[in-house]
Amino acid sequence: MKTEDILKEVSYYYKIDESELVQKTRKREILEKRQMAMYLSCLFKTDSLSQIGYKIGKKDHATVINARKVISDLID
Repeated sequence: MKTEDILKEVSYYYKIDESELVQKTRKREILEKRQMAMYLSCLFKTDSLSQIGYKIGKKDHATVINARKVISDLID
C-alpha cells in the first residue's frame, strides 16, 4: 500500500478532505489524523521516513518518528 493510498483511506475514514491532512496546520483535530496516516505508512513500510514525511505535508523524518511514537503510546 502506498502512502498516497493511506492518505485517501484515512481521509475517507475520518470524513475530511485529503488536502486537509497535508496542510501546514497544528489544529489538534487535523494533527491526530495526520499522525495516524504517518503511523500507518510506517506500519506498512510504504516509503522511507523522509519520503513519508514529504508526502504527508512536507514534514521531516523526525516528525514521522514522533507521530509513530504518539500513536503507539495511544494504542498502548
